[in-house]
Amino acid sequence: MKDLVKAALATLVIVLSACGKDHDSKPRDGTAPTVTIETPTTAATYATDLTPLTLGGTASDNRTVANVEWSNGATGESGLASGTDTWSTTVPLVPGSNVVTVTASDIAGNVGTDSIDVTYTPPLFGAATDFPSGGLQTSDVAIADFDRDGIPDLVVASVISNDISILLGAGDGSFGMPMNFTVGNAPENVAVADFDRDGIPDVVATNLNSNDVSILLGAGTGAVGPETSFPVGTTDPREIAIEDFDRDGVLDLAIACRFSGVSVLMGTGTGSFAPAVVYNAGNQPVGIAAADLDRDGILDLAVANSISDDVSVLLGTGAGAFGAATSYPTGMKSQRVAVGDFDRDGILDLVVNNALSDDVSILLGTGTGAFGVATAIAAGTSPYSVRVADFDRDGVSDLAVINFFTGGQVSVLLGTGTGSFGIPETFTVGGGAIALAVGDLNRDGRLDLVTANRVDDTVSVLLGN
Repeated sequence: MKDLVKAALATLVIVLSACGKDHDSKPRDGTAPTVTIETPTTAATYATDLTPLTLGGTASDNRTVANVEWSNGATGESGLASGTDTWSTTVPLVPGSNVVTVTASDIAGNVGTDSIDVTYTPPLFGAATDFPSGGLQTSDVAIADFDRDGIPDLVVASVISNDISILLGAGDGSFGMPMNFTVGNAPENVAVADFDRDGIPDVVATNLNSNDVSILLGAGTGAVGPETSFPVGTTDPREIAIEDFDRDGVLDLAIACRFSGVSVLMGTGTGSFAPAVVYNAGNQPVGIAAADLDRDGILDLAVANSISDDVSVLLGTGAGAFGAATSYPTGMKSQRVAVGDFDRDGILDLVVNNALSDDVSILLGTGTGAFGVATAIAAGTSPYSVRVADFDRDGVSDLAVINFFTGGQVSVLLGTGTGSFGIPETFTVGGGAIALAVGDLNRDGRLDLVTANRVDDTVSVLLGN
């Protein structure tokens, strides 16, 4: 009998226990959410030159997605995305690899992740900042320290207002208001050197309509003195090359004159110049560069000719004179010429920009003063001016080219070191950009660009990254 009672009590306990359970409770949720990165790509890797990066995607859960977060392993930063089932966010990047992880959490504390490895390569230059040039129809720009404070300044030539303007630098890539100084009639090009050997930068400007050059001696305070003009002996002077052509320790001038050749003026060392001697080049020479092209220790000239579509080489004698021109075909409407060792063989090569064929011509040197057949490299619409420098600091010469008929654009072509160049990377600048100069304008050890803008009458500064 006792055994029956015990059995009945045990059964009663089991029944009462079952009756006391909460029949609405469910087993614990152990299912993790899923999250997927869909923008800018579903791939595991991505490359960009923009920061911050916009990410977007979807997340789902068997119950509810509570939130979506991101983290960047390269920076240690993290944040909350906007939205859950469909989410988006922006993630700051640093140069190089950025492993970005997106984590979705549900209300039970379960998490799911997706990640992407983003390689961020900053653009070579930041966005342009414009400064008034101070003149009308701004046509050229050069860089020098006019007030001797260790900070680069600018000098700008303006054709219509018949003046040059000096803009003093602040050291951060910005510039003050222009100070204007009168020169000759229609100054097209400007350059800087110490013509009177006092350690202070002076200015030379070529004047199209008065057929002369204006020399303005620097005061060392940021200002320059009144102009002194010297005839070029021919008409329509354009770009200037400044070197010591007769090896007397005094700087001289060689000027491309569009309608009749190259004008050479020997310096006296006092800021004045001897009468010009004119040498023949091609048809309508407008661009000029000086270098030792045949490796004899004597400076030579390379001249870009806009009508004969070629570049003329005039070998120097060392006494300030030059031999007969030898010309090499280029592209259409050649405008400027620059010198560099593009294939790293220790021999100087030439680059010529061609405004109508939308390219630059690369002519590899032989070391004898002769050059090979030109190779055309696409350089954007209407390349009008060209400069050579190592913009990405890899030890290889690169090119910066003004694209004149684009409203305002600079193209940068990175060199390969074999004489070829990459696809142009473009940067927007002021309207009617026509000339450019290269220098470290904010003193960070990186090369910057400044353009002269003919339509906007501004200069555009692009700081290097």
